[in-house]
Amino acid sequence: NKKYSMLAYENDWLINIDNLGIAPVVHAILTCNWKGYESEYVIKDNKYLYWDYLMFRAKEGVFPPINGVTAKLTVTEFKVDGETEKDYFMEYKNIMKVPYTGGIILGDGLIRRLGENQGYQYPHIYKEVLECRFKCGELVYVKDYSDEMRHIRKRLEDKFIIEELS
Repeated sequence: NKKYSMLAYENDWLINIDNLGIAPVVHAILTCNWKGYESEYVIKDNKYLYWDYLMFRAKEGVFPPINGVTAKLTVTEFKVDGETEKDYFMEYKNIMKVPYTGGIILGDGLIRRLGENQGYQYPHIYKEVLECRFKCGELVYVKDYSDEMRHIRKRLEDKFIIEELS
């Protein structure tokens, strides 16, 4: 049940919400998510890759089912200068098995002093880094690179200290 950030994937990702007829409203202030949506994947039964969750900000409208799963609308009201405004969020849950073949790099424990809170991050700034390999959506290999990432951080910190002192 541990959550990781997806840092990289080897081959073309099979899920592209643009191809599903979904156009999220990108929140210009929320720069950590320029794509405009949040997606979660899980490895069920320690074996299969599933697309478990999709949430995005939307305008009012009808959104197509994904793999037979219909979207749930959540409306949030808030005040701006005394006026009531609304945000519309669409959520899909338990969507589908992902028949992905290739590697995925996962990270947990972002070391904030080394990274930004926006955009993509380098693997070495996470305390725990895993490579997971899948064949047709089935997990076939996992390797823990956490020690290697710790060594990279140490070498970079040593280099930085030496350059700063020169």
